[in-house]
Amino acid sequence: MSEQSTLPPSSLCIGKRIAEIATAERLNQKSLAQRLGVSQGFLSSVINDQKIPGSEFLFTLKNIFGISADWVLTGEGGMYGGSKINIQLQKEIRLYIAVARAAVIEGNSTAKALLLLIKENRLQEAAKDQVLQDFLNNLINEDSDFELVTGIYNSHIWVNDPDMQRQNILAAAIEHFELRQPVNIFKTTSREARANVQVNIGGSQRNALRDYHEK
Repeated sequence: MSEQSTLPPSSLCIGKRIAEIATAERLNQKSLAQRLGVSQGFLSSVINDQKIPGSEFLFTLKNIFGISADWVLTGEGGMYGGSKINIQLQKEIRLYIAVARAAVIEGNSTAKALLLLIKENRLQEAAKDQVLQDFLNNLINEDSDFELVTGIYNSHIWVNDPDMQRQNILAAAIEHFELRQPVNIFKTTSREARANVQVNIGGSQRNALRDYHEK
């Protein structure tokens, strides 16, 4: 990627906004430089307002992260265009959708246990277990429900209470996949007893989802 070095007066604070992008995407300078295809030295110069990026740099920011070129150059509007987007919330929604798909459509017992952790705001416990962490990472990498993520995001972005927002988002994701399950008209209306699902967290075994999604 070309690295432009001319620095006009109007470019002040571009570096500060580039640094904000790194913070928003949870990347250090080295990782951000690698994603953008520039040297770490050049990126450091941009962040320190010693150089300004060229059009190719701005295009790559837009293509990879959805960053508004107008915002980078002028600070006007939001980082992602228009009003600012809560990227962390979108990532959480994507995770919830991936877990809900595996639990509801595939009947995966690990995903069912993770749903319970999410409902109880205890998902951080999964980070202590490498097997669960790898499972989550694989789900995210395979997920492609972009339209569903966007729809749920737009419907719940205005909910101010974080706990209520999490519960509503998870319920919407589960309902989405439950509505798409095939209907067995011969199945009796009585509910079958569901077995306990066991999941190892932090070296101890827990029973999860005894009443998974029972009404």
